[in-house]
Amino acid sequence: MAGTRVREVWSRRFSYYLFVFTFVLVLACHTLAAPSIANTSTGTINWVGSTTNNLTFSHAVSGTFRALLVGVSLQISNSTNATVGNITYGGSALSRVTFINQGTTRRVEIWRLTNPPVGTANVVLTLSNVGNNRNVGVVATAMTVIGVAVGAVFAAVAFAISVISFPLLLDRDVGAVSAIETSARAVMANPLQMAMWGLIVAVLLVLGSIPLFAGLAVVMPILGHATWHLYRKVVVRKTG
Repeated sequence: MAGTRVREVWSRRFSYYLFVFTFVLVLACHTLAAPSIANTSTGTINWVGSTTNNLTFSHAVSGTFRALLVGVSLQISNSTNATVGNITYGGSALSRVTFINQGTTRRVEIWRLTNPPVGTANVVLTLSNVGNNRNVGVVATAMTVIGVAVGAVFAAVAFAISVISFPLLLDRDVGAVSAIETSARAVMANPLQMAMWGLIVAVLLVLGSIPLFAGLAVVMPILGHATWHLYRKVVVRKTG
């Protein structure tokens, strides 16, 4: 009996080691394949209503699995209704992702273009709703982000194999392979809910990291507690 008990303990310990190794491997691959900024360029102009036609500056695009992001800051004190009308890169139109107004003094917008052509072309920006002879300070920064799809794939894999398996290994006497399989099946059975939870986790981790990682002291316990309740809600406990 003693020998059997020892084998069971070592079998479970091996399962933990196997799981941790698998998770760390996937996480390392995700880190290596994480999106990175390839090129940046900036253009500025003092826009005068009814006089200025556009802001144009050159930007280079390179790399694979790429996206072009353009952030625009507008000083709108003299023309509070001013917005970005449109942005093009090499003739291809970007789409607005989001914007925020800081009272009546500043407006910030983010625009994107997925898979822009490789090479160098002009970023052309135009404004809308600028009053006649009104001045609007414009600062636009374009950046090429590469590895977008690859990083997303590895992040999804790491999330899928760990979101349920960690609490499952702590709660039940199961092996690493079974825990990972259960976690993957839970994600496939609840794709929308799991995607939303993954987004919440990502946002909270970013917010917690901003003040010199101090916020993680609050965020991590909350995420751990919430993940446990998610596991208890998703995985049906056998009765009897």
